[in-house]
Amino acid sequence: MSAPGQQDSTSSARGAATFVKGLRLLQSIAALPRPARLKDIQRASALPRATLYRLLGALEDERFVVRDPLHGGYLLGPELARLGHRSREQDDLPHSAREALVAIRDATGETVHLAVPRGDVMIYVDKVESLASVRMASMVGNQVHMHASAVGKAFLAALAPEALDRYAGTLSLAPMTANTVTGLPALRTALETVRARGYAVDDEENEPGIVCFGQALYGVDGQPVAAVSVSVPRYRLGDDWAHRYAGPIRTACEAAGLLTAPPGHEDGPGQRRARPGPP
Repeated sequence: MSAPGQQDSTSSARGAATFVKGLRLLQSIAALPRPARLKDIQRASALPRATLYRLLGALEDERFVVRDPLHGGYLLGPELARLGHRSREQDDLPHSAREALVAIRDATGETVHLAVPRGDVMIYVDKVESLASVRMASMVGNQVHMHASAVGKAFLAALAPEALDRYAGTLSLAPMTANTVTGLPALRTALETVRARGYAVDDEENEPGIVCFGQALYGVDGQPVAAVSVSVPRYRLGDDWAHRYAGPIRTACEAAGLLTAPPGHEDGPGQRRARPGPP
């Protein structure tokens, strides 16, 4: 009899193997003439008939494949097209956002980062450096935890409730500094504050001595795809920080067309005008 740990390991391995088979099945369908006939799919994929039927059914349920109503057979589905579009958006994002990043740096005098989500972290994909001699030390490719960063909290706050619930279960909530929010209820409260203000604040939660202000960026489908932030040394913050830092982020991103509101919302998540309040 297998121990519970061994059973979990075996189940995970089987799940991973099924996932890989599903991906390879999609590749097989993509390589075949359209629409892909069932017998051709089976020949190309080399899957047993029962496995093939099961995987096709699962992929069809999730709209990764669809049946051709006129000719029979299978076509790649709209969900793949949506994912491909989101991928292209992220690839193009540094280019399309560059002008806004420079404008934010020029307006604030501070370092500006553009970050995209990867699992439970945000990855810096572009950066415009402050010209000041004392500034945040970072580089493109660095990652920051979502729960402890302005870019991460801005992105999380912009998610639809069901998407946020999915992310919540994956967050590490590890303490990066003494100020880091490490409990899920406290994080949800913090995200409500982000929505009310229209921007996120990292009050020395990721790095001591550094305060950051973040704004979510949206794709053409109204879903958050990235976030931009300004990073300020605490000693340089001043009393007018809401107008000095949070305001220019929104102004520049709005001018660049990066704040598309979600469908059905005149003023979607993260889209409210910057409102003053303590970090």
